[in-house]
Amino acid sequence: MFIAKTDDSVIDRAIMSIRHFQDELDESERHILQLDGVGDGLNVIREKGHDTAMVISWLEEIWCYALSDIPELIRLHTHAKLMYQAHHV
Repeated sequence: MFIAKTDDSVIDRAIMSIRHFQDELDESERHILQLDGVGDGLNVIREKGHDTAMVISWLEEIWCYALSDIPELIRLHTHAKLMYQAHHV
């Protein structure tokens, strides 16, 4: 393992925090669908859910490299090849 256990827990807490937010968005989507049906409100919630899932995947990618291959993580970051670096808003 390349990172210390305390470092591991920092990344893990960040992912769990965002996953909690994703759960809240999922619950909101169900409520909006029941109360208002398919429309603008549902589209906004789904868009935010997609964005949140994307951030989770970025963190998980970094976490996996941090746990297994720090030199590769550094190489990817240096060459702007991590998923978050390739994403264009």
